[in-house]
Amino acid sequence: LDRRTLNVQHQWARLLLQGAKTVKVRTFRLGRRQGEEHWIEETGGNKPPPGFKNSVVGIIKFKGDFEYTSYAHIRSDELRHQIPAASAFDWDVAKTPFL
Repeated sequence: LDRRTLNVQHQWARLLLQGAKTVKVRTFRLGRRQGEEHWIEETGGNKPPPGFKNSVVGIIKFKGDFEYTSYAHIRSDELRHQIPAASAFDWDVAKTPFL
């Protein structure tokens, strides 16, 4: 099967596949990837658990994309993206400012 692969860190991959995380935050638009099925490759990220090996764990299809317009907008959507405030994964406006 011809599918693109999306690398997702281990703490988020299963949440996406289970439907608990319904928004995948990225710094780029999906573009023509919208509506396509993607393999989800679960990765260890910067601090993989001991013995962790990357592996394909499932298939996901993204319905569309949208832009967060402010930090307050991101924080108000935590239930969908599952990124805790002030965590290592919280949005860094200095690195990626809003347009």
